[in-house]
Formats: sequence, structure tokens, C-alpha cells
Amino acid sequence: MLDSLANATGWDPRQADILMGTSSGSVIVSLLGGGISIERMMNNQHTGHSQTTRWNHDVSSGGALPPLPASLLPGAPQLVWQGLRGRVPAMTALSGLLPQGRLNIAPLTQLIDGLATENSWVPHQATWVVAVDDKTGERVAFGSPDAPRVAMRDAVCASCAIPGWAPPS
Repeated sequence: MLDSLANATGWDPRQADILMGTSSGSVIVSLLGGGISIERMMNNQHTGHSQTTRWNHDVSSGGALPPLPASLLPGAPQLVWQGLRGRVPAMTALSGLLPQGRLNIAPLTQLIDGLATENSWVPHQATWVVAVDDKTGERVAFGSPDAPRVAMRDAVCASCAIPGWAPPS
């Protein structure tokens, strides 16, 4: 979609005032905020690998099925408690019962670390990565002025976390 938009308008998404994404979108905005062009992303998608981003989706994402969890304990018990108190929707609370995933996220952290500057964020300072706080169920837009300061890799991993599949960090 971004490739079509860029081709139709001549606009470079890296020039947006704010880059905001969640889950796989957090990876895309991190790449854009790190200066990676849509053309480079498209080349990576078409060839299945890239030396410049060190990412091969078929291998680096862990495949189609999640690895077995390391334990059967709930991954976010505080989220369950928030649901029992009526502070989060039932489905959000139920997701807290799922165990924490154990997907190897090292390829993702290496990808993001390759983009980050000395302050652990990408050069485009208005890059916001949205995740859910697993204790309160509230959305957090890391990188926004009011958000806690974390490294880009941690924000992206939190945004890409999937209960029972991918850990938040």
C-alpha cells in the first residue's frame, strides 16, 4: 500500500510528520524512521532476504506455527485481575490467561538494533510504536511525548507480542 501511495503521489512516507504503527506496522514505521526506503522494503519482500536489513521473513518470523510455551502459567495475570474488576474488556482479560510465548525474537531485535541511534531510537524522532500495557490493558504510544522512554527494540517487541506465541521482549 505504501509503495502504491509513494508511486502515485511521489510522496516519501519517511517524510511524514508522525510515523505510527502497531504490531507488524511497528516494524514498518521503525524501518521508515530508520531511513529505510519503501523501495528497499519491497526488494526485501520480493527476494525474501536483504543484507541491509538482515531479515528473512520466512525464517526470522518463526514460521506458521508457534513454538510450545515454556510454561502453562498465565502470561499476564494482572491483566486478568483488571478484567475481573471491569477495567478492561473480557477478551483482553482472557488474553492474560495465555502463557507467554517463546518465539525466538533475536532476529527482530537485531533488525531494529541495526536502525537505532545512540539514544536507542530511530533518527525520525516522531516515530511512535503502539503496544498494550500487559498490567493495565491501556495503549501506550512509545516515542510520543507522554510515553515512558524505552529502547526502540523493546517498544517494537512489546507491540509485536502475541500471547502464547511471541514474548513482549
